[in-house]
Amino acid sequence: MSPKNIVPVATLRELLALDSDSGALTWGHREKTWFQATSNRTAAHAANNWNSRHAGKPALCGPHINGYLSGHVLGVPCLAHRVVWAMHFGAWPESGIDHINGRKTDNRITNLRLADHIVNARNMKLMSTSRTGVTGVSFDSARGKFYASIRFEGKTKHLGRFDRLEDAAAARSAANDRCGFHKNHGRNTA
Repeated sequence: MSPKNIVPVATLRELLALDSDSGALTWGHREKTWFQATSNRTAAHAANNWNSRHAGKPALCGPHINGYLSGHVLGVPCLAHRVVWAMHFGAWPESGIDHINGRKTDNRITNLRLADHIVNARNMKLMSTSRTGVTGVSFDSARGKFYASIRFEGKTKHLGRFDRLEDAAAARSAANDRCGFHKNHGRNTA
């Protein structure tokens, strides 16, 4: 999002209400100063109209193509979790934000953390294409063994081949710990 498109935090706080415990955003009551009079209605009439339809109702709760909650504030597209962060901390996040539990719609402030792309990738759920049910473990049918690996700092590190899935999973789990992967990385459900 380009800086010119970011709504000032003070404006967010004036237009929205945040429940930090649930991460829910609702539209606040707008004064007539937010509206322009037209030939058909006064600014006060426009404000009353808008408030009767939107004030106190959920905001930024539409689906985004990537699974996040989103919407528009003053015509500017916004992702709800970034707005929650900005309203809670008083500044827009300077990097990406990770949903710790992996649920892209869970915007509780306790579930959000600053994370660049690399850190965020270390908290991914299990890929749906996994045949073993363990991230970083595959079955080598030619050798009849489970193969464990981890990708870290741009390189794939081979962790070994194992007779049992449990042993390969343990090797991958230990590598996750050594490389600073989040404890939720490779979880089965999000």
